[in-house]
Amino acid sequence: MPIKYAIQTAERFFIYRVLHVDDTPHRIALGVAVGIFVAWTPTFGLQMILTVLLATLLRGNKLVGLPFVWISNPVTAWPIYFKMNYPLGKAILRSPKIDLDRLRELFRIADSIMVLNYGEKIAEGSAEEVMENEVVKKAYLGSEIE
Repeated sequence: MPIKYAIQTAERFFIYRVLHVDDTPHRIALGVAVGIFVAWTPTFGLQMILTVLLATLLRGNKLVGLPFVWISNPVTAWPIYFKMNYPLGKAILRSPKIDLDRLRELFRIADSIMVLNYGEKIAEGSAEEVMENEVVKKAYLGSEIE
């Protein structure tokens, strides 16, 4: 029941506070744009302050921009940045593949290795165990496994 109540409360907030704000459409749209812009910046903890400052400087509505930065709280930021932005950036930049010889050289100096892929642990152990792990090979070397 609390989730349903929260959704209804948020819906009422947007309907009665955002859509019926006593301001010009231009200022409301500017406040929304500032909120969305700041929400996509990696400035956690400062986003509400930045939204109010930018909306003030640009003469946008300060109130309507704030709910849009709330989408980037720590609970929702992880999927936004690591499940969407990281794969997109990786695809655009087409980062070079790492060959096994370079990995062996790197692993020679470590006793234990933990391998992460998109923030999830996919392998842990000695260098030899990690090097032979098929999931690690697929994640970091792609389909070009030697």
